Amino acid sequence: MGLRNEIKNIITSLVINEPFLGLLLKRTWIYRSDKFAVPAWTDGLRIYVNPEFFSKYSNDEKVYILAHELM
Repeated sequence: MGLRNEIKNIITSLVINEPFLGLLLKRTWIYRSDKFAVPAWTDGLRIYVNPEFFSKYSNDEKVYILAHELM
């Protein structure tokens, strides 16, 4: 599964389980970047995901990572 589809699935699960966070994440720009050696980070407007590090986590952990960056 590609990163784009994986993130779409995460957003869908958040919309169902945590609608507020899911809808916010749905409206946030998410980019692929390997600038830093972390799974994800934000500049306050956008979320950047490093596919190499992000892929090492379980699905539940990925949900928490994106929710953390969103907040």
